[in-house]
Amino acid sequence: MPDMQTITERAIGRGGQMIVYSFDPGGTTGLVMADCEQEPYIVSSKELSLKPDDWGFIIDNPRVDLILMETMVSTGYMTKGKIQQIKAIALIELFSHLSGAKLVQVTPEKRKKLGPKETPRHVTGQHAKDAYRILIAGMRGVRCSK
Repeated sequence: MPDMQTITERAIGRGGQMIVYSFDPGGTTGLVMADCEQEPYIVSSKELSLKPDDWGFIIDNPRVDLILMETMVSTGYMTKGKIQQIKAIALIELFSHLSGAKLVQVTPEKRKKLGPKETPRHVTGQHAKDAYRILIAGMRGVRCSK
């Protein structure tokens, strides 16, 4: 996996734009795609089911530099929701491997502490809104470009 300096250098080589995908994994997975220069600019947001058709466009468009994903809460019973979350995490990890993008995990605590309460109007759906909060929390301290 590339480190953050390599990611930044690769983005600078493309004109300074870093593409970031942020995921809130689960049975319904929130996704926010951002084009990051000085600040993250939200290009698109979606909510995905675990059906392969929902994930095809991601696998087919692997131009991404950084993937942010909320970590799984590993306490309590193994429920259907946790099994779905594990499946979504496996898909995200596979996408990270295939695309060569760095995968950074964001804890729920960090999302709650650093992520904003408000989200842009065009980010719709609770899971996509959480993916936006993961994006903002995960990008704290990350240099997008020179």
